[in-house]
Amino acid sequence: MKRRTALQGFAAGGALLLAGCLGGGDDEPRRTLKATGIDYTDDENGNLVVIVTVANTASERRNATMYVPVSVNGTSQQRVAEVSVDGGSAEEYRVTFDVNRSAFAKDGQINEPQFTY
Repeated sequence: MKRRTALQGFAAGGALLLAGCLGGGDDEPRRTLKATGIDYTDDENGNLVVIVTVANTASERRNATMYVPVSVNGTSQQRVAEVSVDGGSAEEYRVTFDVNRSAFAKDGQINEPQFTY
């Protein structure tokens, strides 16, 4: 009898653990936006402009905040852009930095953009 009670307790505990791991599917944002291309140019003042192509792998429109970090001469900067991409498509976003493009070309780096939903 004790064995049956113990097995029932383990089964109930396992079900609770699985419910915690698997729950919340509809409440969590679907992370379907990806930076699929990164390039750079300059604006009319010679400032660095980072061009990020954002693709959406979902079938419906997704919105997010995109963080674009760059480093120039050991100094890091980050810019933020609100992005919105239709399902199954891609959009280009341009983010301008207060950095001279020539200085960036000599000793700069664009890090992977991050998204929050």
